[in-house]
Amino acid sequence: MSTQYLSTILTLAGIVGIAVVIWVLVGVRRLVDDAGLFIKNLDEKMKPLLEESSAAVKNINRISSDVGAVTSSARDLSDAVSVIVKNVVAVTSLVEDVKSAIPVRMAGVKAGARAALAVFISQIRNRRQ
Repeated sequence: MSTQYLSTILTLAGIVGIAVVIWVLVGVRRLVDDAGLFIKNLDEKMKPLLEESSAAVKNINRISSDVGAVTSSARDLSDAVSVIVKNVVAVTSLVEDVKSAIPVRMAGVKAGARAALAVFISQIRNRRQ
């Protein structure tokens, strides 16, 4: 009776072992199905996100290019303003030179006119005599 009892226990243990293996395999199968579903959902959600990210990067590159163009234009404008300022300074200097030279020249013309008038008057007196 003990061999028959042992044989029954071993048979039951084998059946339980096979049931556990089947249960584990079913669990693994569910895990694989859930993982596949998760990956599919993740793929569906990631595609629009990646497309939006790509569009955002393109927009950032375009904005960066625009900022570069604006910076270049600002640099060109600054250079032009600098040239204008240098020209204004040169014209101002020239005007100051002319302005300061006018009284000297006028004094010279005045002195020359006096001398010429004096010579003229002197010649008229000499002719009368």
